[in-house]
Amino acid sequence: MQEPNDKINNYKKAYANKLGYGKRPALILVDFVEAYFDKSCELYADVDQSLASALRVREAASAQNVPIVLTNLVYQQGGADGGVFYQKVKPLRHFQKGEPMGAWPRVLTLRIMNWLFLSNIRVRSLVPRWPRP
Repeated sequence: MQEPNDKINNYKKAYANKLGYGKRPALILVDFVEAYFDKSCELYADVDQSLASALRVREAASAQNVPIVLTNLVYQQGGADGGVFYQKVKPLRHFQKGEPMGAWPRVLTLRIMNWLFLSNIRVRSLVPRWPRP
């Protein structure tokens, strides 16, 4: 079994490359989808104020020509690309391609210069697991 410091050093060898900051900011709106704003959906989160704030920030960013990126989680029909997690978490069916609850809210209209990032990558696979002391 590796010692915690060995794991940390190994991780650093693989991922310690620094990129620094970009030349200009961007606004990234992560997973603002109907499911969180529609009271009839089991994923409803009562976060309308967050959407209103995001729209204000988007307007300010747009006025300054800041790139705006919208992300969305999309699974293929039937969720075969979602693995066991998709099978376990039934509300993920709302994120199948074409489902209305997985769409961006109508008030979050897409604009010509918006970038889109559609993904079915589970966040957990992207988060490093730090050794516990």
